[in-house]
Amino acid sequence: MGDLDGALEQTAAAIRLAPADGYRWVQHARLVGQRGRFDAQLVALYQQAIALDPHAGPLHLRIALDGVQRWRFGDDALRALWLESTRKALRYTPRPFLRQVARLRREGPFCAYAGPEMAGLKRWCANAPLVRRDCSLTTLNAAQAHFCRVAGFMPPQPR
Repeated sequence: MGDLDGALEQTAAAIRLAPADGYRWVQHARLVGQRGRFDAQLVALYQQAIALDPHAGPLHLRIALDGVQRWRFGDDALRALWLESTRKALRYTPRPFLRQVARLRREGPFCAYAGPEMAGLKRWCANAPLVRRDCSLTTLNAAQAHFCRVAGFMPPQPR
């Protein structure tokens, strides 16, 4: 995985060089999360990133995906922040977000925490297990394989 302390120092230095870049703040927050710190410091880092560009879809996409991967580790404040970024990711970048949730194989946990909060996800959450099952068949025609790759339910095939 590499030197986490060194990566944290590098992202902190990058933030000092460009403190108005929300993506650097998110990257630093992700590294803090990799260290296992899911406390007020992580919330503050995410909030700083959001304050710099509150309508940046890709920024909310990254924060929301962190939440999808680490939901069980967060406290109430962190989960509220992840959930708000999930709402914005679904507003600004819905297809990339849902594709990534499927690629990460986190549709079950995601639908459990976000599904009740977001009524528009009901159909996607209901169909995701069926699509995953169908995409895991050993024989798919070209159109089915393409759909499964685009939807994120199977990894891209090497060329």
